[in-house]
Formats: sequence, C-alpha cells, structure tokens
Amino acid sequence: AMNRGGVSWYLLLVLGFGTGLRIGDLCKLRVRDVRGRERVRIIAEKTDKQTDIPLQAVTRKTIDLLLKNRDENDYALQSRQRNEKTGEPKPISRQRCYAIMKQIAARAGYDGHIGCHTMRKTFAWHLYQSTGGNLALLQKVLSHSSQEATIHYLGLDQKAIDAAIMEMPTFV
Repeated sequence: AMNRGGVSWYLLLVLGFGTGLRIGDLCKLRVRDVRGRERVRIIAEKTDKQTDIPLQAVTRKTIDLLLKNRDENDYALQSRQRNEKTGEPKPISRQRCYAIMKQIAARAGYDGHIGCHTMRKTFAWHLYQSTGGNLALLQKVLSHSSQEATIHYLGLDQKAIDAAIMEMPTFV
C-alpha cells in the first residue's frame, strides 16, 4: 500500500489509529519519534501540551517494520516535495493526508464523510468504549480543556441522546 511518492498509506493509518494524534502532529513525526519506541512523546501543536501515548505491541511492530530502512531524521510521513531554500525533505501536508484518506475510503467502497480527523475520532471512540465510558481519562488522552469538549467530540450530543432514547425498549 505505497503510493508513487513513497508515503506508506498503511503507515499513515497505523500511526493515526494507533496514537489518536491530530493530523498536524502526525505529519511532524520523525522516524526517531516512533521507530523502536514504546511511547510517542510530543508537544502538541494545537495545545502546546505534552502528549505521551503508549504504543500497543502490534502497532510498535508494524511501525518498526514499515520504517526499517529509513533515516532517523526523516519524517515518518515524508513528502516527495522539498524545501525550496534548503533542499530538506518536507512532511506530507494535511491536504495530502486528506486526499489519501479519501482514496482509501473510495477503494474500500465507503462513500460517507471521512477526513484526517476520522482516525483520531475512531481512536477516541474505541478508547471510550474499552474504558467503559471513562470521560476523564479520554479528556486527558485527547488533551481537551473540558469534559464537555470530549462529549461533543464523541458526538454524544442531543441527537445521539434522542436516538438512544427512541431505540431503547419501552416499559409500558
């Protein structure tokens, strides 16, 4: 699952679904930040907060395999484009990530809404489910400023509440 430019689409998915990082932070990851690591530690670009995410064993193994022969200073998700002034490699852009996500969805026959944030939201939803709905933990992992933000993020809004109530068995 490589495209012509060499960005591994699979690596994008593994990093996105495996860390729950925002796309801006994913794009900035260097090989040294993730290969051979048990955790991903970064300062999140949006919040300026330290983010520290453990990597599951299968995620680590896959990352190590996909980045096996790459230089540690490379971007994990490196663009074919280079900085005009320095000639240095550049990370792929958010726009490119979005295009890749759309192509992956199209190939999978999915025609609903999808974007770069889909990976983070999926990570969040699975963590929410597997912790029995631990909002405090999820808020911390996602670096949200409030539980309200996390609730909104998960889509636990009035529409979801209404749907759940309308689908629940009646008692009378």
